[in-house]
Amino acid sequence: MSKTVVNTLPPRNSPFTKDELLNGLNIVLNNFLYGIVCPKLVPPERWKEASSKTAVFGDVEIQLGPLVKRAFEADFTAREGFKRNYENSLLRTMMREAHELILLYCEETKQFLTYKAEPWFQFARVLRNVMVSQGGRHS
Repeated sequence: MSKTVVNTLPPRNSPFTKDELLNGLNIVLNNFLYGIVCPKLVPPERWKEASSKTAVFGDVEIQLGPLVKRAFEADFTAREGFKRNYENSLLRTMMREAHELILLYCEETKQFLTYKAEPWFQFARVLRNVMVSQGGRHS
């Protein structure tokens, strides 16, 4: 049985280019924005309708009723805690992926020392690490 590896870039024969970096950062930003905007576009009556349905992803079927009960109030408006956790998850993902893309670019183009010398580097690194390891909780 072969093992499938996910979340990796395809093999390349040359270093990560600036255009690839910018494209990757745009994808990260677009994913964040899409995740923030989409839930706001779905009216409560659509969630009521979805609560009796099943989502199918290939061979996996997910009953939406339990998710809807956890995520929404009786009137199908989003529960604040659920919404906040979801948005924090999107923010953590955006920060982690953007930082890792920049690190990859800097390492492959031999610019890591230049990146590390930036006066804000340690702040950005610590902020990224705190957001990822602490679950994005705010004090």
